[in-house]
Amino acid sequence: MASGKNAMNNHTVQYIEANGIRFGFLEQGKGPLVLCLHGFPDTAHTFNQLLPKLAQAGYHAVAPFTRGYPPSSSAPDHNYSPLKLGEDALALIQAFNQ
Repeated sequence: MASGKNAMNNHTVQYIEANGIRFGFLEQGKGPLVLCLHGFPDTAHTFNQLLPKLAQAGYHAVAPFTRGYPPSSSAPDHNYSPLKLGEDALALIQAFNQ
């Protein structure tokens, strides 16, 4: 995983590969995984106030930027269907639980 500071908040953007996509994500805390998925037109920053609260409650809170939302990569097959987004979520859960 790589990381870089984002000037918009105190969270550091990190990166992980899952389902053929390089996902940027924000995270906080340790414990059981809670995956916070944004919709259109939001981003992972939607959860800036929620991540510390989940971490404080004992969770590993992760908010990825979904496929096509910078800094995550675009879908190589240009597929942004709900099925692909669901597959991304499952792949992210698996990647974070390794």
